[in-house]
Amino acid sequence: MALVRSTIETFTQVVTRIRREVGDPSTDLSNNTIPEAARRFSDLLDIFPAINDMLRTMANIVGIKAPQSAIQFQDITYTEAADYSGMALDSDIPGEDVVFVTDVTDPLVPTEIFFLYPQELQQVPAQDTVPVEISRRFYSIMGNTASAPASRILIRPSAVGRVFRLYYLDTPFVSNDTDVPLGDNAPFSARWAQLIGLGAALQLLSPDDEQTVGIATRYAEQMRIFNDFVKAQRQQRRVRMVRRPY
Repeated sequence: MALVRSTIETFTQVVTRIRREVGDPSTDLSNNTIPEAARRFSDLLDIFPAINDMLRTMANIVGIKAPQSAIQFQDITYTEAADYSGMALDSDIPGEDVVFVTDVTDPLVPTEIFFLYPQELQQVPAQDTVPVEISRRFYSIMGNTASAPASRILIRPSAVGRVFRLYYLDTPFVSNDTDVPLGDNAPFSARWAQLIGLGAALQLLSPDDEQTVGIATRYAEQMRIFNDFVKAQRQQRRVRMVRRPY
């Protein structure tokens, strides 16, 4: 036996981990497959959703503590509704996920657009009162409603025709619940496979209060390591101010 680097784990391997933790294996001692109907938990109805919830939890932690790892951007050409109520965002960009906005009409000279709360933005005139080149712009995000299901961005002074780059936290990767057998379609980092398995196992056991101290303790330790790891990633990207030696 030799020591080797850990490799990625497939979705199937993570499912096996979870089944081992909850005592609901998919094979018997002779390695014969146990029929789905004879198992307590269904892959599709129980285990996949539990894995997805764990992935969302981990993604939210990354988004809060080290957002640079989860940021995407999309360019929009600003339009203004007739009632000056702003522009609807694409449905895949929830308003609460927008981190910051820049004006990239001239991509060589991007200009940051500053955030204001809606009540503050009302004090900024809708129309430019100074030349575009020197006017300072602000934006706000309006929530969605039943009549307007998409979030809206409101920029003042209005900037119809200008191009803005929206930086936002991307949504988590989850299983689409259709890949059976999963094989290598959804590989996980070996570093966090145990955390995902333990978190999903706890969720499956929680409705009937069947969580064991062992699983809960190991999960808490793995989650602590994950949080420390994310924090370390943020610190590595922080601008460091080095004191002059003289």
